[in-house]
Amino acid sequence: MNTEQFDGHTPGPWTLEEMEDDEGQQWFEVPAVHYTTKQSGDGSQQEYADAQLIAAAPDLLAALIKEREEVKRLRKTIERAVRHLHPEDFNVASASESNGFLLEKMWAATCALEGKEDW
Repeated sequence: MNTEQFDGHTPGPWTLEEMEDDEGQQWFEVPAVHYTTKQSGDGSQQEYADAQLIAAAPDLLAALIKEREEVKRLRKTIERAVRHLHPEDFNVASASESNGFLLEKMWAATCALEGKEDW
């Protein structure tokens, strides 16, 4: 997912408001993005769950971006550790093409850091 497509979105936090009209119909609104829906009469909670998800969107996007940065940082750390242990075997293209290769090297690096010989 390209998160840049969301650049310029309405800043959070977005709130979810619940209201009831004169006929007793329940409505859900996320005012920041002008989203309004009414509760269906079938007893389903889908409209409420959808409104909750929409209201949480800025926080979810921020968490996704933060986690992606952490994954990038961890990949760089693992690559440095693997290169240190076996620089002749490490090839970024191979690692990208083969998850097994990278997992094997990660396991070897972990074992080496823990002082284990048989990996």
